[in-house]
Amino acid sequence: MDIFQCVPNISVSSRTVLEDMVDAVSEYVSVMDHSCDTDHNRSVITMTGSSEELIPAVVQLARMALEHIDINEHRGAHPRIGALDVVPVVPLFDTSMDSAVELSYNIGEAISALGIPVYFYEESARSKGYRFLEEIRRGGYEWLREHTDERPPDLGDRLHPTAGACAVGARGPLIAFNVNLETGDKTVAEVIAREIRALRKKKDRRMEGVKALGLYLRSAGVVQVSTNITRPDKTGVFPVYDYIRQRAEELGSGVKNSELIGVVSEDISAAIVRDALRLEDFDAGRVITRREE
Repeated sequence: MDIFQCVPNISVSSRTVLEDMVDAVSEYVSVMDHSCDTDHNRSVITMTGSSEELIPAVVQLARMALEHIDINEHRGAHPRIGALDVVPVVPLFDTSMDSAVELSYNIGEAISALGIPVYFYEESARSKGYRFLEEIRRGGYEWLREHTDERPPDLGDRLHPTAGACAVGARGPLIAFNVNLETGDKTVAEVIAREIRALRKKKDRRMEGVKALGLYLRSAGVVQVSTNITRPDKTGVFPVYDYIRQRAEELGSGVKNSELIGVVSEDISAAIVRDALRLEDFDAGRVITRREE
């Protein structure tokens, strides 16, 4: 049986709404993790299951997003285009990417049937301009609402009046890693994020597959370098952290703390420890939970 990880991102930060959503999808799938953030005004649910389990779970999330969220009233630091903003599908174990693409199309059709237009991205992209999620979300919901004809969805015609649109796509593993700095000056985070993007564009190996944004977190009064590490097989978490730390210090700030969103594998966890401590000959095989298997 093909097994997938699905990581819906929802434009809501109410813990009550999130818990209700988790309870609802738990009837269909295994929920591995869930979290919400007030400044981003966003929730993330990490779940696993077969296609037969994931499709009704995502449909239930879409229905609940329609019930609880008006994207016109939504304000948050994170870019978004809709209430159920993005639904990534990741093949696990021996499941093929082709199977993940097929599932993403089926999920997209089910969401579209609720009147929510759908954009397909990454491996599921049906047009070159939609491959990268940031291109679909450029300008956010407000721009897309006024210029849908310039960026038409793959399924549906116009944005839903309260739910906006949804991006659905099959992709490989991704690490969502954020670093909060000891300053409220957004310029510092924006400079570092811009440098990371430039290094990636130049194909600098230090930042291969790393996407970054500089954000302001109003509740904490600090700024954040928010990253997506899309090639964790090439670029580790600690090297990204260390680069941000060094540049923050050079710009007169420092690191307050950092966070991982969702779940990571034992291999990635071991790599973080290995890189941070400069351990020789250390991998997931030396983690006790792995040794017990």
